[in-house]
Amino acid sequence: MVRRRRLVFLEPGDGPDARTDEVIERTEARAAELGCVFSAGLRGALRVIPSVELAGHADTLLALLAAERGAHVAHVPLFRRFPDTVPDDTQALYVERTLAHVFASPEQPCLNCTRIDDVYVLDPCGHLVCAGCWDATDYSACPICHRRIAHDSPFLQPAPPREPLWDPRPLTLLDIGRDLDATAGAELDVLVQRTSTLGPQDREDLVTLVRHCGVERVPDHIPVRETMALVFGSWLEFDLARPHLRTATDVLRVLLVALGGDADLVRVPKPLPSIPRPLRRFVLQTLEGIPQDQLSEDVRRHARLWKRVGEKLHPYEFQVRYPNTALAFAAIRRTRVDDDFTAGSTATVSRERVRLRTWATQLEEALVAQDLELALELAARRPGELVRRFDHLLRAGADPAAALDALRTAAPHVPAPLLLTAMASLRARTRRLPKRVFFPRGEVTKAFATDDERPLLDAAVVGPAVEAIQAELLARAGRLPRHAVALLDDGLRDVTVPFRERHSARALVRVPRGSRLPLPDGDALRLFLHWTEPAEQRVDLDLSVALYDAGWRMQGQCDYTQLKFENGAAQHSGDLTSAPAPLGASEFIDLDLPALRRAGVRHVVLLVFAYNDVPFEAMTDAFAGFMSRRDGRGDVFDPRTVEQRFDLQGSAKIAVPAVLDLDARTLLWADVNVPAALRFHSVGGYRAALAHIGHDLHAYFGAGARPTLFELAAIHAAARADRVLVRGADGSLRGFEAEPSPAFLAALAGPGEPATLPDAVGFAALVRADVPFDDGYALTVPGHSGADLAARLI
Repeated sequence: MVRRRRLVFLEPGDGPDARTDEVIERTEARAAELGCVFSAGLRGALRVIPSVELAGHADTLLALLAAERGAHVAHVPLFRRFPDTVPDDTQALYVERTLAHVFASPEQPCLNCTRIDDVYVLDPCGHLVCAGCWDATDYSACPICHRRIAHDSPFLQPAPPREPLWDPRPLTLLDIGRDLDATAGAELDVLVQRTSTLGPQDREDLVTLVRHCGVERVPDHIPVRETMALVFGSWLEFDLARPHLRTATDVLRVLLVALGGDADLVRVPKPLPSIPRPLRRFVLQTLEGIPQDQLSEDVRRHARLWKRVGEKLHPYEFQVRYPNTALAFAAIRRTRVDDDFTAGSTATVSRERVRLRTWATQLEEALVAQDLELALELAARRPGELVRRFDHLLRAGADPAAALDALRTAAPHVPAPLLLTAMASLRARTRRLPKRVFFPRGEVTKAFATDDERPLLDAAVVGPAVEAIQAELLARAGRLPRHAVALLDDGLRDVTVPFRERHSARALVRVPRGSRLPLPDGDALRLFLHWTEPAEQRVDLDLSVALYDAGWRMQGQCDYTQLKFENGAAQHSGDLTSAPAPLGASEFIDLDLPALRRAGVRHVVLLVFAYNDVPFEAMTDAFAGFMSRRDGRGDVFDPRTVEQRFDLQGSAKIAVPAVLDLDARTLLWADVNVPAALRFHSVGGYRAALAHIGHDLHAYFGAGARPTLFELAAIHAAARADRVLVRGADGSLRGFEAEPSPAFLAALAGPGEPATLPDAVGFAALVRADVPFDDGYALTVPGHSGADLAARLI
């Protein structure tokens, strides 16, 4: 609850003692260093707890706050006095390291200074280094190979103290929680009612919340099937789960979660474990209860997985008891059957094989035969599929009037996220997109781009279709509680409605992929990376940036091959090549934004490589992020200045978290991974691929092909408020009299009337939660997700 609600729940104390106030003061001071401040209520609750018990609570709380910002580990770069001691010539440093490696000999004087007493043999690499030639107060690792060395090595000398930093920042308020059960139940409701897939952190939180609240607390309807499977696959309560299992895919998801896999059907245990007899009986009984045509079609949709599961289920052993299930498996396995085998209405037996003729088969046959009236009739039977295929049906030549009527009929039965996506996609179909970008399902998120070669759609059809979707969404929003005033931030026009969150990175600030955010105030950014390698394997991660001009022509890079770019416009803290526990390894890059612009750089691609091709998931701990800096003073890592911190996860080896546009002073949150094409990775080997990624993502998300949180919030405001205020980037307010119509949504882009902020705001959708509100969303508030706004449009 500290992370999701900024609430601290404590058991009542037995009374303070003489040291209670001292512990509170020490805890508050450390919390302030981590960017947090205690409310009066929390401070009062702490004052009635004995000091020993309070110290335990304080350690737990501070550990959680530190981990959020990456301050739970020590950050020691290769050059401890970074950025003051970064070498100007990386090539000269490399030559010096190579000569020392090749020609240094035991019990021989240093090649440079001829001294003997200051030459040390480092552990574990065994290199010979001279403390007089290699600054022992600056280096934190072997100067030759850059591997971490034993912490008690006589080579290492204390680094001089760094000049303190006075850089006041806003603090986050921590308050006391009153009712843990009610708060946990409310958070559980939010997660299970969300209409988009949960990210990794939300999935972990959901399991924790169900464990606390009990699976009986789960509502009767869970919109996302993966969420349902995570709940009931983790707690196999057969009687509670059965009403939620409407399709064979639902059964498959729950089964794989119970066997240790993922609900998204991407990661499956290898080998598949045996299925306990009670679970096998439950699966077969549930499958048999599904209508035969639906069961056969759904099993074929995931035939590869069902074949593996069938090896453990043995459905033919129970053919008489479960004939529909046996039929479905016979079809996907191409099993020989007898002539008297009962095939059912959706299947035929031909040459001793079961052949299915499903809804999808009929629809594709109708499209191939150009029987568009039949195709539209078939698509209308499944509202979600009709909305997904609406563009395709129009391009195939379906009657526009009939298609629009079918869309209006289907819209009330379609989830809000799908309607929002269709609305934005259709709206952009009257012009050619500069690029189409796809994010296919997989263990990690990858992006693939192609040119838009689709025929354009007629604006006379697109306009009414978009208005029909907007009218449906407005009608749903109108059923929610009303407010007198709604406040919307113009900045949310560049923030996308969350999508493909299944493998999104765990992050301090949950930014939807494809969103553009303004860069923090100031002229300097400090990127950071930290990782800890597993005990038996050396891992070398590399923090890097690729620098491009306005035409996406490469201007340079800042990485382990070039520690400085253009006299320090970008500079690297040094390449650490190992990260043993407990210290791990940290790398930093300082970006001087005005200096980069003067050097002709406009686009900066941030990336992390696993140099020696080890996947991120193999690491004990791996995360990265960036800080806003106003000068080079202070500790190399200051948690108060952390703007974003995210985990490196999954089987990926190259991560591209963000792309900066220095002209517009914006950050595009990419959160994608690049397929590894080399054995050892560096910026130079991927310079073209990185340029394509940056260009294509900017082009695609800038073309308006994805719905934004401003559009979603505007639908809420138009239908639920009497007056709508829109706040510009400069803080100015424009006022509008609300009207639940598509025309009003378009009018919100206009000038409106000058307005002032009222004393109370009912509904708000903001970038930063700098205005109190009763209901809504703020991007920077932990636990808030734009998907929750969509989930309410049921």
